[in-house]
Amino acid sequence: MSAKREGLSQGVNPEDGCEINIYSKICQIFRKSKSQPWFFSGRDDALSDIIGGIVLTAVVVAGIGMMAVVLLSDVPPAEIPVLRVDLADSKATITLVHSGGDSVYREDARIMVDGVDRTDDFKLLTDDGELVDWNVFSTGDWLVSSIPRDAVEEVQLSSIGSEVPTVIQALVSQPVSVSPPPIVYFTFSPTSGYVPLVVSFTDLSGGDIINRLWDFGDNSTSTDVNPVHIYNRSGIFTVTLTLCNAAGCNSTTDNITVFGFDDFIVNESVFVYGNRMIFEGDNVVGDGSTIVITGDLTGDDLNGDAKVGVSNIYIEGSVELSGSQVLGNATSPGILYINGSLSLEGGSEVYGNNIYVADDVVLTSGNIYGNIYTFGSFDFIGGNTYGEVHTKGSLSLTSGNVHDDIYIDGDLTLGWTPTIDSGVSIYYTGSISHPDWYSQDILDKCHHVDSVPDFSMPGFSTPPIPSARLDGWYSDHGYVSGKNLYSGIKIFADSYKRTAKSTDSAENIVIVAKTGDIELNKFGGIPVTGVLFAPNGEVIFGGSSFESFEGVVIAKEGFSVERGGVDVTFRNIENYIPNRDDFPWSDSF
Repeated sequence: MSAKREGLSQGVNPEDGCEINIYSKICQIFRKSKSQPWFFSGRDDALSDIIGGIVLTAVVVAGIGMMAVVLLSDVPPAEIPVLRVDLADSKATITLVHSGGDSVYREDARIMVDGVDRTDDFKLLTDDGELVDWNVFSTGDWLVSSIPRDAVEEVQLSSIGSEVPTVIQALVSQPVSVSPPPIVYFTFSPTSGYVPLVVSFTDLSGGDIINRLWDFGDNSTSTDVNPVHIYNRSGIFTVTLTLCNAAGCNSTTDNITVFGFDDFIVNESVFVYGNRMIFEGDNVVGDGSTIVITGDLTGDDLNGDAKVGVSNIYIEGSVELSGSQVLGNATSPGILYINGSLSLEGGSEVYGNNIYVADDVVLTSGNIYGNIYTFGSFDFIGGNTYGEVHTKGSLSLTSGNVHDDIYIDGDLTLGWTPTIDSGVSIYYTGSISHPDWYSQDILDKCHHVDSVPDFSMPGFSTPPIPSARLDGWYSDHGYVSGKNLYSGIKIFADSYKRTAKSTDSAENIVIVAKTGDIELNKFGGIPVTGVLFAPNGEVIFGGSSFESFEGVVIAKEGFSVERGGVDVTFRNIENYIPNRDDFPWSDSF
């Protein structure tokens, strides 16, 4: 082998001793120009050779750098979310619950159900209960599908942020106990009424509940399930119920209207308000008006033939009438509410569209006009019932006349021979007893039934009589403390007593007795009209010549008319005091 061939075979240029590699061209150039620098060389190609060598070197170095970047760099992969996803236990379909951790974005994820991509089948459950397309799945969110859970073995939530999808979480179809935020719903009764208003609340919400808070709108709260709250001032109150669990909180609101004493006096057309009424006069005329008696009303309180012709009568105690006394308005009947017992004898009568009695009824003689509802027993000894009779207790029918159906949620006892109109029936749920010889015609009108129409005592509360205003208010509003009485005067005193003189007139008056009674005597032939307010005392009409009164009486200890021949007529308070801001009592109780 020649020396040249041998040099080539060893990778060495035989002419200049340079190795044959990526730098051989540069080596050759420098070898050829080693006797003198290239810029002094006479050869024309020296410059081009050197420039070419430099360019080649740059290309090679760049290529090596690129290879190093590819081989040695560590590019971070797409970040995989860290989270916990559960299956809701309250759903028959596949429903995913985000129980904490990172949010998942739809563009970076997919939901596989038994190996099939079902991402589009899942919808986001909004706070309003609507299902919408989802873009982000975050803590507390629910993704709901229509895929039956009992037909599924595995659900996978995968990230597709990298080239190869990564399973974030795999769930078997067995659910975990996870609930959505509670669905809040409540009711309350009554929805409105007069102060003090007792309201019963019932929570009818659904779902898992960890915390509960009632806000009654009057700076009072409760954590009870079904609280009872008393409103002691008037206004419109917003009630809020907030329920929370691990998934979050929901709230709902409703309004309660509480009316004050002003509303009560005006809206109910209150005529007399006090703990008793003693009436020795002839007639109380109150079409469409209301009387409130916070105690009992007995025959001793009324003249033997007194007629209390008031439409709506609320009596917190019991009623006993005798003689020819009348309670209620025959031409304009309303509600007769007796929070005790009722006893009628003689020729006494009661009138009402609906008559409610909290305890027993004894009808010895007399008449009941209107439907009567009693929560005790009914002893029907004689007299007449012109309306349906409903009783929660037993009924004993001895005599008397029955003109409408009777409903007994208890036992029926028959005696003697009462008269039952044609087409009228008696229905009872308990047992029946009667003499062996009893009339079959009456027995045929008695029917045993499993149940009778139910009823309840209507909710009724009266605001307490308020106190007088501060003394300065009366002087600022034209009240005087003198004893003289004349039409249009406004009097404010601790107590007030006046015996009429021939020069007296007493129309459109307002009298306020702060601590005692108001007593007017011998106003014969002189009309007395206006507003009489005794928050701690009684209003008394006395003297043999007293004839009439028209207006409103509000007295804690009641209203007393001490002689016969007197007529008392209702007039709404707004006839005398049009502006409620001028009512002569305090806003507080």
